[in-house]
Amino acid sequence: MDDAPRLAKASGCDNVGLIFNLCHFLKVAPGSDLQKTLDAAKPFLWAVSTSGTDWLEVAPGRHAAYFRLRPAD
Repeated sequence: MDDAPRLAKASGCDNVGLIFNLCHFLKVAPGSDLQKTLDAAKPFLWAVSTSGTDWLEVAPGRHAAYFRLRPAD
């Protein structure tokens, strides 16, 4: 997950961006810091998707309200 922002920055192109999928993140990097990942990706984010997340499978004991979603600054 750390490679995407690095590669987007290295491209030097303003038409290269990232789309973040919460379900994919939780499946691929379950122990990773979500806030740190989003902070690194923020300058390059074009979209964020939270749909498709099976909360019982990828985040046992948590539900959608656990992840504080707020508009970008």
